Amino acid sequence: MNRPKRHHVTPESYLNNFASLAPGQKSPRLSVLARRTGEIEHQVKTKDIFYRHFYDHLGPDGRLHGSAEKPLNTEAEEPGNKVIASLLDGKAITYAQIRHLARYLVVAIVRSLWYHICLRAMLVEHSKRHGYEAGVVPELTQRKQVELLRAFMGLRTEPPNVYKDDPTLSKVFNAASSLQVENSKRTTKTLIGMHLHFREITIFTAADGSEFITGDNYVIPIPKETVDDAFTLPFQNTTGLLMPLSPNKLLFSSGRTSRSPGVSISRNSLPAAQVQNVNDIVCTFGSAHIFSSNEELLKEVHDRNP
Repeated sequence: MNRPKRHHVTPESYLNNFASLAPGQKSPRLSVLARRTGEIEHQVKTKDIFYRHFYDHLGPDGRLHGSAEKPLNTEAEEPGNKVIASLLDGKAITYAQIRHLARYLVVAIVRSLWYHICLRAMLVEHSKRHGYEAGVVPELTQRKQVELLRAFMGLRTEPPNVYKDDPTLSKVFNAASSLQVENSKRTTKTLIGMHLHFREITIFTAADGSEFITGDNYVIPIPKETVDDAFTLPFQNTTGLLMPLSPNKLLFSSGRTSRSPGVSISRNSLPAAQVQNVNDIVCTFGSAHIFSSNEELLKEVHDRNP
């Protein structure tokens, strides 16, 4: 099996919504600020913003044992991109599109660097309790990430035996290798299908003179109360979801608002002070990078949240 050479942890199609195309350029470009150093890479092609082998499970022999890249493209990104395009154009969306949007938002969290880091932290603790070397943790984390993503795409998964005896990690997979959350019997597909069933979605437009940035964690869960288990955070009914759609559009999905199923979509403007607050949240959640065509804005937001 061949190894893919690069993976976009933040989809190229999504980054293009924030990119600019200067005269004479053929590829959309963004400025990229590294959160660790504060340094900015200028005018990077969106197709070159990637992390090598991020969605691959590479075994000890170096061979590719599984990948989540292709199903991410076909099952989540492509249908989700069409819904986002409709929202940016001010169009209404159908119930079927709501399901595509729900899948896109939930998968975006599970595939994010933020979630990846949470998994790694749990695995480090697992290694301490079970007495194996922490040096193997990155590979285990990567495998776990790939298996989670494959489960969300409805593909067969292989429960890693190393988690079997751990009460926190083992509950992510049931005996049939289907993803579960807090011992729920609902399948992942049903979970995603229901995720926006009781929600209010607001598309905010940035006030004149202000604009949104985005980051490598581009869908941000906002819980109403403290949640100790990072595995379950995106799936709480009370968790709101925030996602910049473009420099002047923001999607906000409320937590569960009623016992009756249904989704309402409204549009509103967002004052400049609130746009700044959103950018601060995006920056805080940025695990490695934040993105914008506006380099001054990137630096300003980073300097507020070093």
